[in-house]
Formats: sequence, C-alpha cells, structure tokens
Amino acid sequence: MKRRHLRVVALIPAHDEEEQIAATIASVRAQTHRVERIVVVADNCSDRTAEVAAAAGADVYESVGNTAKKAGALNQGMRVIGPQYDYLADQPVSEKAPT
Repeated sequence: MKRRHLRVVALIPAHDEEEQIAATIASVRAQTHRVERIVVVADNCSDRTAEVAAAAGADVYESVGNTAKKAGALNQGMRVIGPQYDYLADQPVSEKAPT
C-alpha cells in the first residue's frame, strides 16, 4: 500500500498580533513534519502584524471587508490556499498551546 504524502499548510488568522506572530511562525517551522507553506491572514490589523509576518517568511493575506471575525478570516484564508488541503486545525496566536 502506497503512503499518501501529507501536504501541510499552516493558516494563521491574526488580529493585531505583531508582538507574537514571529514566534508563532518560528514555532510552526520547528515542527517535526515540514510545513509546505505558512499563510498569515492579517485580519483588520491596526498594527504591524502583516509586515512582521512577511519578514518572518510567511505569505501574508490581508482580509478584505471581514465582519465575521476569526471565522471570516479563516474562510478568506481557505480561499487563498485553495481546495487541495482538506483539514484545518486552529488555535488563536495569543493562546498558549497545551503541553
């Protein structure tokens, strides 16, 4: 039986996360399974989230007309990355991951 290659894209919704976004991107890159692409959805940010994320090597998409908060940012991000990825796990940037 041939094993299917798992293609992983990290989709990170972020609202005014300039202080944490670079560390989040570094953490994603440090995972044992290589991430093919990191996409940060800068959602109605009033700070430098998009600029910091881009400098950290992420692809950045700035949400347009999003009134549906985080869900809207994720939906816009899913359209950006396309239909070839079929699983989404999510945790806000500012929350500490479980250990």
